[in-house]
Amino acid sequence: MALKNSRTLGYCIAVLALLFAWVLANGELEFYDIAQGSVHKVVQLDDSEAANKLKVNENLQSQAPLPIQRVERYCNMDGFIKRQQARSKQKLGMLGPEFKNIQHEFSAQGAPTIMLSIYYTSLKASVFDALITRLHTVHGIYAQLIASSNNKVVNVNLVILSSRADYEDYTSRYGFDPRTSQGVFFHGSNSAFVEYKSDPQVVKTAVHEAIHAMNLRLVGLTPRWLNEGMAQLFSAVEFKNGQLDYETEGKSLLTEPYDIYALLASESQWESIDTNLLYYSGWSWLSFMMGEPQGANTLKKLLKKEGANPCDVLNSDDTYQVLQNAFPTFEQAFYDWRQAIKRAINSSEN
Repeated sequence: MALKNSRTLGYCIAVLALLFAWVLANGELEFYDIAQGSVHKVVQLDDSEAANKLKVNENLQSQAPLPIQRVERYCNMDGFIKRQQARSKQKLGMLGPEFKNIQHEFSAQGAPTIMLSIYYTSLKASVFDALITRLHTVHGIYAQLIASSNNKVVNVNLVILSSRADYEDYTSRYGFDPRTSQGVFFHGSNSAFVEYKSDPQVVKTAVHEAIHAMNLRLVGLTPRWLNEGMAQLFSAVEFKNGQLDYETEGKSLLTEPYDIYALLASESQWESIDTNLLYYSGWSWLSFMMGEPQGANTLKKLLKKEGANPCDVLNSDDTYQVLQNAFPTFEQAFYDWRQAIKRAINSSEN
């Protein structure tokens, strides 16, 4: 019996070794976060899995995490990028012959290189110019926030669809339910699809999706509040009078965001609680940080820590510790910032 058990154990080990070798050969990026009780799959064969889609949507819902436990982690970004490129070529090759393509390169000393490809059937020159201008501003911001990104190349593929019917048609081909969205980023194939509704909207949505591609390549996996918060904030940024200007939403700023503890702990709750408030809360905390030097430096340190292992996501305790160490009074400063906003809004109404 002992010999039989020994043989069985040996067989199992051999099978596991072969499976692990296959994962390495395919460059598949997969890890399990025991602390959060969730599974994150970065590279996939099928883009239809909702957990690997990031979309712009006021009522965005994400797939509930699966409770899987595993200790070992493996990260192969080179394999992931190669798989991305293959999937991207396949997906973009399925576009109809009516689509045109225009490309633009963003590069500067000390900054990452962004290779933008836009696929479209109809695109105003003014919309293209506005999109390039805003991405140029975002490119400069990332050069300051992510110091280690200067030797990296980010490919951004945007497909702009001129009607709701086209948007629903193309995105649903990949198993995605587009009914409550106007943009989606498939990170398994590094391709984003954006619906055109208006000139300002399509620029903002396209930049939002481009930021998801940039975050994935320059930082790696990021918690939802950070990834969406950055996309929300930077998608509406403009450079005015020598300084960055972020779009605000008037009276909506009076809404109370989640406190930092609740926001950091929300990673597995985006489907079960108010997603609109989560988007707004992520935007609020990052807007505060980018509004002052110490806050921007804190965000820079957080991104550096987050990017140290691109296949892993910092848990809420580690994230809070980074924020606390870099900016000990950040919670009080955020409260004071919120009070100043309320006073300004209330005084403008009187």
